[in-house]
Amino acid sequence: MSRIRQPKTDGRTYMYFKLENGLRVVVGSDPDKSSPAAVALAVLAGSIHEPKQIPGLAHFCEHMLLHGTVQPFGDTNFAEYVKQGGRHNAVTTVLQTCYAFEVQSEKLEGALSRFSRFFNCPIFSRAHHHQELQAIDAEHSMNVPNDFRRQWAILLLDANPQHPYHWTSGCSKSLSSCDLHEALARFHGACYTADRMSLAVLGPQPTMELAAWVRKFFASVKASSRPVKPSTLLGDELAQGGPPFLKEDFCGQLFIVPVKDLHQCKLSWLLPWQVAQWKSKPTAYASYLIGQEGPGSLLAALVSAGLSHNISVSCFDYHGCASTFELVIDMVDMSHDAIMRAGELAFAYISMLCSLDVSKEILDEHSQLQELSFHYQYDSAPYDFVQDIACNLHYYPSEEVLAADHLIYEQDMFASKTILQLLKVHSARLCLVSKSFEDMCISTEPWYGGRFLKSDSIESSWKARWINVEAGEWKSLAEKYGLQLQMRNSFIPSDFSMRRVATHPTPIELAYAEDWCRAWLKQSNGMNQPKAAASFCFYSGQMLAAKQIALAHMLCKAVQQKLRAEACHARKAGAMYKLEVVHGGILLQLLGFRDTLGKLASLVARSLFAELETSSWKSLKEQQERWLKNASKGPAYNQALNALEELLLQRPGNEELLQATSGLEERDLKQLPLKLGGSCLLEGLMTGNLHGSEALQLLNGLLDPLRQLREAPGPGPGRVPARAELLLPRGAPLTVLLMDSQNAEDANSCAVESLCNVATSTPENEAMAAVLMAIWKSMFFNELRTRQQLGYVVSSFMRARVTHISLVFLVQTERAPEVALRSIDKFLDHAFEHVLSELTEREFRGHCESLALQLEEAPRNLWEALSQDWVPIEERTFEFTGRKRQAEYLRSCTLPRIRAFVRDEVQSSPRLAVLLRSCKVAWHRVQWSGHARFVTKWEAASYKAELVPSSGNTWFGKAPVPAGNGTLPKAETGASSSPNDFDIEEDEECRVQ
Repeated sequence: MSRIRQPKTDGRTYMYFKLENGLRVVVGSDPDKSSPAAVALAVLAGSIHEPKQIPGLAHFCEHMLLHGTVQPFGDTNFAEYVKQGGRHNAVTTVLQTCYAFEVQSEKLEGALSRFSRFFNCPIFSRAHHHQELQAIDAEHSMNVPNDFRRQWAILLLDANPQHPYHWTSGCSKSLSSCDLHEALARFHGACYTADRMSLAVLGPQPTMELAAWVRKFFASVKASSRPVKPSTLLGDELAQGGPPFLKEDFCGQLFIVPVKDLHQCKLSWLLPWQVAQWKSKPTAYASYLIGQEGPGSLLAALVSAGLSHNISVSCFDYHGCASTFELVIDMVDMSHDAIMRAGELAFAYISMLCSLDVSKEILDEHSQLQELSFHYQYDSAPYDFVQDIACNLHYYPSEEVLAADHLIYEQDMFASKTILQLLKVHSARLCLVSKSFEDMCISTEPWYGGRFLKSDSIESSWKARWINVEAGEWKSLAEKYGLQLQMRNSFIPSDFSMRRVATHPTPIELAYAEDWCRAWLKQSNGMNQPKAAASFCFYSGQMLAAKQIALAHMLCKAVQQKLRAEACHARKAGAMYKLEVVHGGILLQLLGFRDTLGKLASLVARSLFAELETSSWKSLKEQQERWLKNASKGPAYNQALNALEELLLQRPGNEELLQATSGLEERDLKQLPLKLGGSCLLEGLMTGNLHGSEALQLLNGLLDPLRQLREAPGPGPGRVPARAELLLPRGAPLTVLLMDSQNAEDANSCAVESLCNVATSTPENEAMAAVLMAIWKSMFFNELRTRQQLGYVVSSFMRARVTHISLVFLVQTERAPEVALRSIDKFLDHAFEHVLSELTEREFRGHCESLALQLEEAPRNLWEALSQDWVPIEERTFEFTGRKRQAEYLRSCTLPRIRAFVRDEVQSSPRLAVLLRSCKVAWHRVQWSGHARFVTKWEAASYKAELVPSSGNTWFGKAPVPAGNGTLPKAETGASSSPNDFDIEEDEECRVQ
């Protein structure tokens, strides 16, 4: 029984074992009893294992296994059993299919028993074929306007016909060429055997108990007569027909027309299968250096030349038994000369790296950073975690299943140099992506309709020039643009000791001298992380109109570009920041190691509140315009939800912001930081393992630039910009906002219906609304998605905007949106009747307890902890005990009370719908049961003027200020802990060798 290497901060206990039938298992016992349990099973039954002439068969098998099998009579089926407080899903990839679920920990045994039936001789029902084919078609329709999918499909046209790699998502058309039931039975029989399966189980039960359940339920899974060999997992079996791409087919040049407004120059190289090199990860050296963003980097040279503002570097391993190395350059423009010069700099930088010996110092630094990312990683949700484990068991030894993705076990300088030497002009595939190529792209890939033009070779003048660069001209370019290896990362932390801090269930407000600043601190000993997280909102009355909001977005982009090098180093060393525009201000969020977070915060603040260098004004403006255009072309459901929020929150939409951006001038941006810094109000929250003095030091790093901009003391407590939502009058008829989709390539329309201002946003009302949505969510999905097959995206949720609660129901569909809206209306009638007449006390209590347990779950990581405590500040209720109050109310709420809530509040609430229509869908006349008012986007402004705004709290109060410039209450300042007492013990066996 092998011992599993795990992070220092991971308190779980793991065990690996193998059943007699060959199924490999990892069970983990989680000491956090409030956490849900989760299970994942990954099977080597990916799309690459299906017959090429039946693309999508593996995907269809996934659907049929979950939704198309005969269930035991008289027993609660799997989906019904896990729905209260749980979830389940599956995903099919090229190499494997993974099934996963999450459930309340006390229901784990029952859920595991029911889950095992899918793999113990399932009986597929022909009656479900049509239903699941429709679901696959809806999923395919959703993917049609996806640019990544289109580029992948174009790549697949060049795959080796003798290799099993092919287009794999499937649709009813691709699955109609055979006796599907017979093909399904053959595929399942060949691939769904125990030796091709790996299982991960995580729960609070002891590992021996979890292992006993696994043996009880999975020992009878069918074993194969020809067990799979370990080498097969690395692709040997798949390579019998040759590589997935022949060199002469892979290389060349493509022009591609995207759906979104993209300007990209992509260079790709075919590599040997890299998963087999998991110990040394030789592509990491090239990725680490080419992806740098500081002085001397490729990106710095491209920015200096005015060619690009961003690059990305990746190694993809999803091709079956080969990998690709890809460099994507986001171009400022796609002129012939710009592409030539961008390629020159790319090959100059790569040639410089090839000319140098592989740096042991850089390899050591990268290894150190990878070790930090492993040992101090943020805990993910159990549902995601078990999927990673189950899938990794197919690639790595059991003892390294948690670590292999992160750690570099051995440095292979020769292999690292070999990867660099493979990145040559003659072996490159050049993809140029831009809408400017529409007139010349005459070919179309068959699955998503992506348009392209392929040439067998890179354009001759570019290729000749880049080959000359490789041959030696790179030296002059390196000198001209200062190309060099990166400097040492200054954000690598050195203090990993845990502070002894006094914990408190809610954040405590810091007493601080400045009356324009409020800040809270929540100290934590949990998660064994010497880290902190923080949110700071800079409020200003100058950020409410569309022009001001557009300008604020540009300011955030300008700061991000200015700090590109520092942010890159910080990110690689486990620290990050986000700048985004929120209502009436700019939000800064920070996350990382305690001893470097203050440095990052100070850098951001000094850049945010300093006079900007606007030499890149034109590029910034073009980036923003392109970003807003692309945001307008999101999925249909996003467009519809945005329209709903923009109307009710009186928020400018993307079109309005785009128009405002076009009218901005350079001087506007130059003056904004000084105006903002001289008048803003600041609210902040810090959380994590840090002392009060360290929190104040972090806060002072943010305040120092602001203090310099304030010539006189602030005006005293004031008000932040009001957050308001529009309330629809009760008794008003259904109001329907009519819109056209902005994405001409998307065949999907969307219907959204919102039950508006149901009740005021109190913890008790939110708890009752949450119970209702928990009851209705699976009913809504089963009726509109599973039974009516209206579309792939069917969702329902509660929304607390500012002062009131709304209940939202959404369907994205290829049919007319009026049809979906009519179905939503009919469902609501049934949903009300179900609660008022049919809901049992047992079902009601089960939903209440499930939600209460979810509310009581401890945050999995610092980001979750910060998000939970920031919400009351952002919403300005300062009700930090809201989750506790909701959980308490759920346990005392009665069935008569929830029925009264439905009868008195929900049923009579006004309704607002959005019908977003694809240009590919005709208008459809539907008779409404009652009167309905239809509003076009041109009439929306006058409609909004009829509604009454309801505002949230705007008062900017302060805690009492003691003597001195900001201290914590005495009980909250903890003494420094001894490293010997509080440092995490290092297990000798867990060191990277």
